[in-house]
Amino acid sequence: MLVDYSSDSESLSDCEPAGKDVQETVTLRPVHLSLSPTNTAPTPTEERQPSRLEGAYERTRARPLVNAFDQFKRKRGTADPEEQPALAAHERERVLPKKPPAGVRRASAGNRVTKEPNVQPSQRIKEFPNESLRVAAGKLFCSACKETLSLLKQSVKVHITSSKHILAKAKYAKQRQDDDHIKDVLTEYFKEHTDESQACLDPEVHLYRYRVTEGLLYAGVPIEKSDDLRPLLERAEIKLTGSQHLKTYIPKIEAMEFETLSTELKEQFVFLQFDGTRRLGEALNTVARYCDPEFNVEMRLVQFVTLAASPDNVALSMTISNLVTRQLGLPFDALTGFGRDSVKVNGTALARLVVVFPSAVGLLCICHTLNNTGERVGFPEKRDFMTSWLILVQNNNNAKQLWKALTQTTMVGFSNIRWWSRQEVENEISLNYHSVPTFLDQLDAQGVGDATTRKMRQIHEADPLLLEVSFAAGYDGTLGLLKTTYELEGDRLEILLVFRRVEKLRAYGRQLQSDNENRGLLPNVDAVIRRSLQPKVGMVIKKAFHGHGVFMGRISLIDKSIPAEWEYHITYEDGDRETMLLAEVAPLLEVAGDKLRQYAVEELRGAYEYLEKRLTGNCDSSYDCSKAYLVCELAQLFDPCFLASNAVDSKWVQRLAAINPIARAEGGTLLGKLEGELPAYMAAAVGFTCDYSCVTTFTEAVLGWWKRNASELPSWSLAARIVFSFSPNSCGCERVFSLLKTMFGEGQDNCLADYLQSAQ
Repeated sequence: MLVDYSSDSESLSDCEPAGKDVQETVTLRPVHLSLSPTNTAPTPTEERQPSRLEGAYERTRARPLVNAFDQFKRKRGTADPEEQPALAAHERERVLPKKPPAGVRRASAGNRVTKEPNVQPSQRIKEFPNESLRVAAGKLFCSACKETLSLLKQSVKVHITSSKHILAKAKYAKQRQDDDHIKDVLTEYFKEHTDESQACLDPEVHLYRYRVTEGLLYAGVPIEKSDDLRPLLERAEIKLTGSQHLKTYIPKIEAMEFETLSTELKEQFVFLQFDGTRRLGEALNTVARYCDPEFNVEMRLVQFVTLAASPDNVALSMTISNLVTRQLGLPFDALTGFGRDSVKVNGTALARLVVVFPSAVGLLCICHTLNNTGERVGFPEKRDFMTSWLILVQNNNNAKQLWKALTQTTMVGFSNIRWWSRQEVENEISLNYHSVPTFLDQLDAQGVGDATTRKMRQIHEADPLLLEVSFAAGYDGTLGLLKTTYELEGDRLEILLVFRRVEKLRAYGRQLQSDNENRGLLPNVDAVIRRSLQPKVGMVIKKAFHGHGVFMGRISLIDKSIPAEWEYHITYEDGDRETMLLAEVAPLLEVAGDKLRQYAVEELRGAYEYLEKRLTGNCDSSYDCSKAYLVCELAQLFDPCFLASNAVDSKWVQRLAAINPIARAEGGTLLGKLEGELPAYMAAAVGFTCDYSCVTTFTEAVLGWWKRNASELPSWSLAARIVFSFSPNSCGCERVFSLLKTMFGEGQDNCLADYLQSAQ
């Protein structure tokens, strides 16, 4: 057994001079162990080999351990990386925060050398009233900053004049005001409900238990966990109670949230989005959006309910009507509209709601519309291949590692519920399609996937060129749809950008209709087809000459006199001639009439025809986006940059009558006022520019402009607040379901609606 000498005082005295700080790491004196019975030391001329026991000692004790943390670090850091596999990310050593280097941080003052004055803390509290100071454990304490202060008068002055204290004091005052309000509400409640088990408690105890319950809800912590946290929470010297009693505060928290919402939404123009899901039970949530007079766009969850069964259109419309009129208490003309996705029951419910609330407009989620457009893209051979791919590659770690080794890229994740997730995986395959044959070979060689791998290989070998063209066409034809969907899914001013973005997609779809116009629309498809072609006499090429335009030519002769470098003689339509090599002529081959390319165009065309029908109303009324698209077109008037760069006249203003809340605002007189203020609006917009490529930057610029000019344009600023409340997507509701999945685990699957609603 080896003895640890690191704590031996005798060893320390041998290694360190007198007066040396013994807390420093010391180098241990080597102990020579020998297996010989005599233990004699070798002569100087001999080279003694260390024994196995001595070698083990040197390896383990050469560097003494200071503490347990040092031992843990050495265990991770001294191991030979070749002797063990690489650790997973969650097993790697935690990086501990360190102080900044000397000279960067403030010099440490050490122990205070200035004596505290001989005054009582209460004296300083009298000298500095209304500064949230109190006595705690016999010392002066700042309740706002949660700091113990020196009794030196100058130190107190410095503290209370600091910006940190001023901000903390304002926050503290608001908290105290909220606490007083909650205590009053709880006191009145328990006076009327004396039969409840906790009715006789002190108001401070009620307040503390209320805040604990509220904090657990906001953090997504199960209320049952309060039983385990109770010893910690009771260190505040206020007695807590069991989780079953804490749950009685949940309905009270929900009621307070509705009271706060009603106050916040009062005198605002409110737009409601609603959506339901079966993934988390029969759940329905509603989100309110508004733009306040300071031109800050806000969103609030105003309802979350779990239902016994999926509601029909009548039940759904009644639920939302009760929310608006009873729970939120909003006047009918304060509601600017409703947002929904493309589910048919939501469409029929919306048709009933706009009758009850005549000032409201109905907007369909443009992101759902674009996503549904992408699902209409054809290519059945690719669809079958992707079914097998998603089963195997997205769920098998060995397959993922093989793909990463081949392509040096990590395959993007797949989700059944995320927009464009499948297409993102297809795009990744398209960009690395040259690695697919090798990848399938390696899967087969390593026995990964078995029948699934054989299915993918069978589809690939049936027609490799057709499959490659399908992937390339999917990349070319849906990239704009994918990008636009993600650009329009936020809670900014996407309503001003929808028309501009979607019109580009419509123009792309119209170009696909004609062979003369779709050249260049599918660059990856054209490249794949050209690579598969062997140039022949009579084939057409298309070449751009700088400064002269694009000219068509034909291969008139192939000179094979030099086998290694055939020469292709080109005759252009104007009679000019040119000779090229294979590497020069191949990228210029005209493939517009190729059957594979025509097939790719045809499979893409159906998706854009679907989009066109949705936007023009040539579809079922539940999916009709024509009215919503008109609102998006007219909303551009509230973009000052659009106004400055387009010939806007009174006819444009008159068209705003199609937006019901603007047409009915101020007793129907707002439209006339807008027309009268139009010259002033156009003058103020002169010189304004914004970046349309970034939605966030665009939103900040437009809101900033309106904030600066609102007082000069009262009617237009009022109408702008109405339009800015519109959301062309239902992403706010989608995020609620994502938050539920993040905040609440399996232990909270059966929690009630008031629990979920109070937490958000």
